[in-house]
Amino acid sequence: MLHGTLAGAGLRIGEALALRWADVDLATGTLRVLSSKTDAGVRLVDLTPALREELATHKADASWDGPDDFVFVTASGRARNRSNERRAALLPAIEKANAKLRKLGIASIEGATFHGLRRTYASLRAAVGDDPAYTSEQIGHDDPRFTLRVYTYATKRRQRLTGTHRQAFDRALEWAQMGTSSDYTVPVVLSQVNAETRDAA
Repeated sequence: MLHGTLAGAGLRIGEALALRWADVDLATGTLRVLSSKTDAGVRLVDLTPALREELATHKADASWDGPDDFVFVTASGRARNRSNERRAALLPAIEKANAKLRKLGIASIEGATFHGLRRTYASLRAAVGDDPAYTSEQIGHDDPRFTLRVYTYATKRRQRLTGTHRQAFDRALEWAQMGTSSDYTVPVVLSQVNAETRDAA
């Protein structure tokens, strides 16, 4: 769920780990980032229907769901640790996604990071046609040039894809726009949208 929030809301890993349930408004489909490394990073983020649904399910299943509880917690209710999260969750998720990608004949994910999921968010927003200025505001950037570079690349990316690659890319767009939670995994989105975008950004 953490990875889906990074890719679906464009949060930095520190912002996501600091998120409390009081900051998530499922009724309006927004979340507030109050802990950020920049002034522009303090912001209100719009949730896609797919991410809103997944967060609602996550909260319903959570043992720690009070306003002051962290959204992403350890078994004892404490905030998760970035280093532990990478080792215990991100890397295993990538291994699982790579197994699916191999079956589809798609190249494996290499060198994925939490920040890469943030770039994935910018790429997906560009591919579904969001205004670059809006996307820049949503990810907490003062300077929209990064978003414009990603936008230029992502809008050309789909045109070059065919077959299975094109289908997987379009599924990522469905998840980003109006989406479904199904059995879709965000690392597969990462593979389709972000593999080359990290070089373009």
